[in-house]
Amino acid sequence: MGTQSSSARRAPPLPLEWCCRATRLRKQSDTMPEPTTVRAVLETGLAGANAIGAPGRPSLTYGGLREHVDRTVATLNAMGIGRGERLAIVLPNGPEMASAFVSIASGATTAPLNPGYKRKEYDFYIEDLGAKALDEFQQNTRMLGGAVAQ
Repeated sequence: MGTQSSSARRAPPLPLEWCCRATRLRKQSDTMPEPTTVRAVLETGLAGANAIGAPGRPSLTYGGLREHVDRTVATLNAMGIGRGERLAIVLPNGPEMASAFVSIASGATTAPLNPGYKRKEYDFYIEDLGAKALDEFQQNTRMLGGAVAQ
C-alpha cells in the first residue's frame, strides 16, 4: 500500500471565476470604498437577490430590505430617535428580528432583548441600556419614560 503525502491529495485551488460573486466584484472594483455603515453594506446586494429568508416563507430581497430600512429610519427620526439614541427590540428569533435589527441599526443604536425575560429583567436591561424606545413583538414602537409599562 502506497501512501501519498497530504499535499499530493489536495485539490488544486479554484480559479477566481469560481469564487463567490461578492469576492469577484470586490476584486474587479478595488477602487470602491469599503462600506462603513449598515445601510452602505446593504447597497452591495443586488436589488433582486435574497437578503433575509426562512424555511417555508418568502424571502426579503435586498431591494425590499433597503426600502424597509429607509421607512424604518424615517419613522424613527419622526419620533425623535436618531443615531445617538438607543432602542431595545423584543422579538423572537427569525426573519422579523433580523429585519428589525438591521433596519433599526441603520438609524440608531439597537439592543435585542430576549422575549423570555421576566418584567424585572426587562426593567433592569432597559434602565441599564438607557433605551429611549422599545420595539415589541406587537409590531409597535413606544417611547419609554422609565420602566417598561405592563
